[in-house]
Amino acid sequence: MAKSKTIKTVKQAKIIKVKVKRAPVINKLQQQVKKNITRIEPQVVKQPAVVAMSKNKPKLSHVTFWQYVTWFSGLLVVIMLIGTIIVVNRPGTKAIGINNFNPLINQTNQQEQILPSAFVSSLTGEGVTQEVAERRPLAVMIENFYTVRPQSGLSFADLVWEAPTEGGVTRFLAVFQKGLPSRIGPVRSARSYFIDWARELEAFYAHSGGSDDALDELARGVENLQDVNEFSNEQAFWRDDREARPHNLYTAAESFYTYAENRNWRTINDPSPWQFVNSDNLTSVPRLIMEQAKEILVPYFPLEYDVLWKYQVGDGVYERWMDNKPHQDRITGGTLQAKNVIVMFTDVVPIPRDPRLRVNITTVGSGTAYLFVNGVVYKGLWQKKSLESRTEFVDAGGNFLPLNPGVTWISVVDKSLEQELEYK
Repeated sequence: MAKSKTIKTVKQAKIIKVKVKRAPVINKLQQQVKKNITRIEPQVVKQPAVVAMSKNKPKLSHVTFWQYVTWFSGLLVVIMLIGTIIVVNRPGTKAIGINNFNPLINQTNQQEQILPSAFVSSLTGEGVTQEVAERRPLAVMIENFYTVRPQSGLSFADLVWEAPTEGGVTRFLAVFQKGLPSRIGPVRSARSYFIDWARELEAFYAHSGGSDDALDELARGVENLQDVNEFSNEQAFWRDDREARPHNLYTAAESFYTYAENRNWRTINDPSPWQFVNSDNLTSVPRLIMEQAKEILVPYFPLEYDVLWKYQVGDGVYERWMDNKPHQDRITGGTLQAKNVIVMFTDVVPIPRDPRLRVNITTVGSGTAYLFVNGVVYKGLWQKKSLESRTEFVDAGGNFLPLNPGVTWISVVDKSLEQELEYK
């Protein structure tokens, strides 16, 4: 079991798979939109003095007539406003905010505006619109070679899996449902273990080629998974000619779903949800490790693929660092963040005689897992009962670990490196 300890010096002169001393870890202006509502007071009209009473029925004066018109119109406006409020606040109704009317704002780079709703995201546990809750997730293979950072679109992902691919270089499976970024990538090749994690979400699986094992599996057909290989679906992707191949392939979430609809692929989905626990009420969840975890060092080899997460107390999130600097999103310029950081240990086995040093990773079964949330750590288990079932994170008694509603990052690490996991 990994213990809290001081993080040692990282020696990066050579990429040698040996235990080394690691270096000490590196220690919204959201503008409010105010509606200026000018209150229109009803005009007070002075009544003319009555000179004499007529025996006939009095005629409605010109001034009185317009008074009645004014008040009647006001009543109609109030009734219409009440009706509008009732309709808009029905569960599942999409909010119409000021951004929807602003042609200068690129909607594909905006997180969707969410009204309080009975619908909950199966990926994040957050309240979302019915449209978002039923949207089939888009799972994209994204490269993590040091020359392509910062990548595009990672900050919009609801869930990210991270695992080694070849020579220890890690790669991401970024899953999108709520956020629809206009640029996602660079998109790279498939691996069989990433297929296992995408299929449990019944997702679109976007990639460019893949290992022999992965392509053979996809060719046979994977139940509930829609394979979207760039080789046979070029229109769902594009290449940025300003960048070198093969590191210049991208897709866009909104146009990807349009492409899927044109192909008559299923775009509505409801994967089995995780159980999320409100961090303010954890009385029913045992604290498996009562230790502080404000800084986390996730061990990978080569050492420059180590990940540092730093807890931001004010925001209740972990910020991601790589190579001694914040890991940013090219679209937003902001540092990648997560409410939940999970490190799961399993078998990561090199493929014999593979010239590219690729690996196989065990995804079905169980193993040790650490959950970092709210600046503390919980130790438990990951378990996946079948290829189709959802990976779960539980304690020894089978109770779900207390995931906060929000973004989750999962780092998959070889179990031989558990003692190298550091936090303090």
